[in-house]
Amino acid sequence: MGVGVALALAIMALVSGEALVSGAALAAGQEGARGAGALSAAEESALKPKDVFRECDKGCPEMVVVPAGTFTMGSPESEEAREDDEGPQHIVTIKRPFAVGRFAVTFDEWDACVADGGCGGYRPEDEGWGRGRRPVINVSWDDAKTYVSWLSKQTGKAYRLVSEAEREYVMRAGTTTPFWWGRSISSNQANYNGDFTYGSGGKGQYRKQTVPVDSFEANPFGLYQVHGNVLEWTEDCYHDSYSGAPTTDGSAWTSYVCSRRVLRGGCWIYYPWDLRAANRYRFTSDYRFNRLGFRVARMLTPWIFTSSFLFPLFFRGPGSEPSRLESVYSRYDMTDQTKCRGCCGGSVVWRRSKRETGLAPRSGVGDRWCCWRRWFRGGVGIAVVGIAVGSIGERRPLQDCSHHSPPFGKQARTVTLKTLRSPR
Repeated sequence: MGVGVALALAIMALVSGEALVSGAALAAGQEGARGAGALSAAEESALKPKDVFRECDKGCPEMVVVPAGTFTMGSPESEEAREDDEGPQHIVTIKRPFAVGRFAVTFDEWDACVADGGCGGYRPEDEGWGRGRRPVINVSWDDAKTYVSWLSKQTGKAYRLVSEAEREYVMRAGTTTPFWWGRSISSNQANYNGDFTYGSGGKGQYRKQTVPVDSFEANPFGLYQVHGNVLEWTEDCYHDSYSGAPTTDGSAWTSYVCSRRVLRGGCWIYYPWDLRAANRYRFTSDYRFNRLGFRVARMLTPWIFTSSFLFPLFFRGPGSEPSRLESVYSRYDMTDQTKCRGCCGGSVVWRRSKRETGLAPRSGVGDRWCCWRRWFRGGVGIAVVGIAVGSIGERRPLQDCSHHSPPFGKQARTVTLKTLRSPR
């Protein structure tokens, strides 16, 4: 069985015509040789943790690959300056590696979006501190979503805001202390109001403005300024407790009336205890201020699940025409992620209902929308590829999208119910 699977995988590689590219070729310092551009399926699958890539020359942020893992979200009751909304502590599992911005989105990147006709034409004030490599400020959650939509359209990839769980995961970077470097903080490590102290740290510099995004040291995951400089918007609605929060995949918690969105990380004007990994802030989605910014993320697709990899010649069973759902999803969710925000967390996946597949989502709700991380072709290919890689796939139940405006309402349901095959 093992030999057969290995042979099948080898044939897949030959047929696909896509040679593997080492993830190291995308790492920092080598991006210039490759050139900025959307990653191919082979390049994407070859990425390793801490590899860096950028998918367009102007306006695209540098992204770093973050490993899968498990962490404890929230703070213990014994932590200095702990707030009530930082609990209860709970284990969150990040099942797959994903990519996140090495830095907060900069003025350079935002201004490129505006110059290209995106971001609603909005040019935020820089408060006289300078633009360039400083983090963009005076942007609301709604503004951040316009940049994400523009970026997705530019690259053909489903970029999104970071979820709150992902933001704490990358902030901690495998540690359990209030800051990734330890239990105290100094103004040589982050940008905040250094007139105040936390833990055993002493007073330091109060800069009274933002600093360039590559200031200070990167954390163990390769991210800069996860503590301080600017508060960063996340996708999540604000809840005053973690009771009922998602724990299985790090996805955004949006099943709520979203009057306010969560921000993380602290900023240049805040006290040192506000920069703790567990600390949370919230504002309405249209709120703009000179301490608010954001960074972006996107999922990474394993090569074994890319459409060109799955026996494009040998396993094309009856009725294996490409899915129209891909164009529907790309057109509406990637370019306007304000529609049906909670579904699939903005990642490019295929939606199927119980009516199509005969398989109920884990929630047990009949035609409720689901996110599927399984790809397989019609006819014989379903059986063979299902044996080879079926155990790798997973179901991910999500919220019902039927209440959102078309096409993610009745129109989308009509299209989806007519579609079973994944695209070529």
